[in-house]
Amino acid sequence: MPKATKARLDRAGLTGLGLDKLVEILLDEAAVSKALKSRLQAALAGGTGVDEVTRLIDQKLDSYQKAQTYLSPTRANTLSLELRGLLRMITAELAALDNYTAFERLARFLVVGTFIENRARKGGAKLAKLLDDARESLADIVLKLGAGDQVKSVALLEKTRAADEEGKSQAVLLKILCGMEKPAADAWKALLTSRLVPSTERSAQWKNAELLVFL
Repeated sequence: MPKATKARLDRAGLTGLGLDKLVEILLDEAAVSKALKSRLQAALAGGTGVDEVTRLIDQKLDSYQKAQTYLSPTRANTLSLELRGLLRMITAELAALDNYTAFERLARFLVVGTFIENRARKGGAKLAKLLDDARESLADIVLKLGAGDQVKSVALLEKTRAADEEGKSQAVLLKILCGMEKPAADAWKALLTSRLVPSTERSAQWKNAELLVFL
């Protein structure tokens, strides 16, 4: 008796299904998955250019930022899946069109994601993991920027660092600082140094340059 061929969930297996079947499956799943629906919309928008993909991402970020209520564990987990889809939109669809714009939206994603994490009473583990992944993605994108764009990114990176009161982004920001091109690294170091205050005047401002202790 011939040995049964095992169906594989890979490129070859999916190609064998045919275009019509794949489209049918995607439409069915997109009807119940906001993350997949958003990813498909972004992929379609990519054909019209970076502005439309950016508009879709900003629209999502705006809607998440407007919500104020606390999140139940169930809603926190559901929202983490939606945000995971949005993160993929930024790092895959948008980054393929414009890396610097993807960097800007990823920095905003971290702000909005932290805001959402603070709204979750319980069940925030998936949100925390998502934000850790987003921070690593931020480093990946910044280190792929050209020297000029890296210099341009310094102001927003410093804003991200200064807003990181719990220090969750410190390791990733240090990775960026140590890995970026010299002009950008020098610009950031100069900005950090300018925020130092004399020891006789140390105050809450001192934390504004904590990355310098690693240099």
